[in-house]
Amino acid sequence: MKDYKQARLILLYAFNKCGDTKEFKALEEVLLEVTGLPLRPRAQDFEFVEGLGTGNFTQIFRAEYHPNGKNYAIKVIEKQNVDK
Repeated sequence: MKDYKQARLILLYAFNKCGDTKEFKALEEVLLEVTGLPLRPRAQDFEFVEGLGTGNFTQIFRAEYHPNGKNYAIKVIEKQNVDK
């Protein structure tokens, strides 16, 4: 698992430097195939279990991550209410 975490950090660094290129997407697919865990989890990967609290522009939920069953707190920001 340590190697997976290292590989994931390296790929996230590459994504930050190179952007969402064809080559990066290919590496991301290989990592998913090898580990079974996506590099960038999507909302569909979680089951939102309960609300934990709210802020001015946000809501906090407890969510279960389907691939490994762990629980996480997720902050949901309403983009239409946030001024840039």
